[in-house]
Amino acid sequence: MPHRSAAAGRRASTPTMSASTPQERLRIALDMADTGIELMRSRLRREHPEWSDDDVEAGLHRWLHHRPHAPNGDYPGKLSSRRLGNAPP
Repeated sequence: MPHRSAAAGRRASTPTMSASTPQERLRIALDMADTGIELMRSRLRREHPEWSDDDVEAGLHRWLHHRPHAPNGDYPGKLSSRRLGNAPP
């Protein structure tokens, strides 16, 4: 039997965005955001083993809320004027 990598297994079981409803795409996006937060929490614990749980949470809060090189989000391009759904301008 041929060997499949773990990444190939995840790709095979991961829903594609184009095949999803708006609700499913939102759920996928929120799951990805949660995963990113958990990854950063793990990184902070690994890089600062001396930190308490409160220190890790404070570091995570700083990472989430203080983005000096990305004042309008993470994308370096110009700010989009696109509105989603019924969002006010």
